[in-house]
Amino acid sequence: LLPPASGGRQARGGELIVKYAGGEGPGRGKQVVLVSGDEEYRSEEALPQLAKILARHHGFNCTVLFAIDAQTGTINPNVQHNIPGLEALQTADLMIIFVRFRGLPDDQMRHLDAYLQAGKPV
Repeated sequence: LLPPASGGRQARGGELIVKYAGGEGPGRGKQVVLVSGDEEYRSEEALPQLAKILARHHGFNCTVLFAIDAQTGTINPNVQHNIPGLEALQTADLMIIFVRFRGLPDDQMRHLDAYLQAGKPV
């Protein structure tokens, strides 16, 4: 699967990240990070759509992260041990997380843990 054609795609070090810049609205200047990773409910399709709505209609800057196959560099919801880009949570005002059955490595999980320990909204 590939991210939607619209929106900013960013690939760095095998990471595939979709970003939508916010405009005017109540969310102006706020950062939302949307984390997808499930093989059943198509979060890799739903969250980019939600991010686009939040950016376009409500002004939030949105970053969408995906389960990435490290071998191919493509979005693969069946990959349970790799969601690169979680460091984006360091500047997030809100995390929307749509995952199940993930077993992330410590270097990725620490970003989720730090976000939750900071008491920020989920």
